Amino acid sequence: MFSAKPYYARAVTIQEKHFGPFDPSLPNTLNALGAVHYGLRAYEEAGACFRRALEIQKKVRGIESPRWPRPFIISRSRAGSRTL
Repeated sequence: MFSAKPYYARAVTIQEKHFGPFDPSLPNTLNALGAVHYGLRAYEEAGACFRRALEIQKKVRGIESPRWPRPFIISRSRAGSRTL
């Protein structure tokens, strides 16, 4: 089965190398990687990606920014009782 995980992981590595660990576009890639992990039921890894994306958002934009990201929402039918 095809997985986008290695591609997103490589994209994170490239972004960090070329733009630094607090590049404003890095949270988008981390959120995508987290969604892939979540889809693969790797909940610990997914949570780590989402927390790191949130940490970068706070540092780069501040918590009061109007561009604050919307929370990652998964329908109950797919997520069951699992929460992040």
